[in-house]
Amino acid sequence: VCSNNWVDMQGSCYKFFSTALNWNASKSACKKLGSKLVVINSQAEQQALGSKIPDAQLTWIGLYRDPNNESRWLWVDGTRPTYTHWDTGEPNNVQEECTHMNPKVQGWKWNDLRCTGSLPYICETPSGKSENISCCSMSFLKFYNFDRKSFFQPVCTLYKTGGPCMQSFI
Repeated sequence: VCSNNWVDMQGSCYKFFSTALNWNASKSACKKLGSKLVVINSQAEQQALGSKIPDAQLTWIGLYRDPNNESRWLWVDGTRPTYTHWDTGEPNNVQEECTHMNPKVQGWKWNDLRCTGSLPYICETPSGKSENISCCSMSFLKFYNFDRKSFFQPVCTLYKTGGPCMQSFI
């Protein structure tokens, strides 16, 4: 089960962002949501993701060159890839430390790119754990008065279900 605006596929929840950020900012944005830049472990996952991306879009994924070994690539979760989908001749440049998916016309194949480029990105989290942003320690509700109009601030409720905290809104 995924939160609103997250897509449930392949046992994970994915959120597709059209906002262009550099690779490190994309990684940080995902982390703030309690997720990570997408880690692609199979051809089925690759195809499922590709089917959700606009046809002409380049998209950051969570694969980067190991700073301690230029010939090794790592996922943001620290694992080495067991599945890859590199475009022909890729990865090809020691100046390019991060990875993106090419557009549909190129079969969503991967390309290494300088991390400073700004691209849309995909966040991933295990199913049932999307948007695990920081929660308050107890339920709270605040009322505000602005131009004589009251409104509710989102209520953050901590659920102790053995899993991560979830955010709910009134």
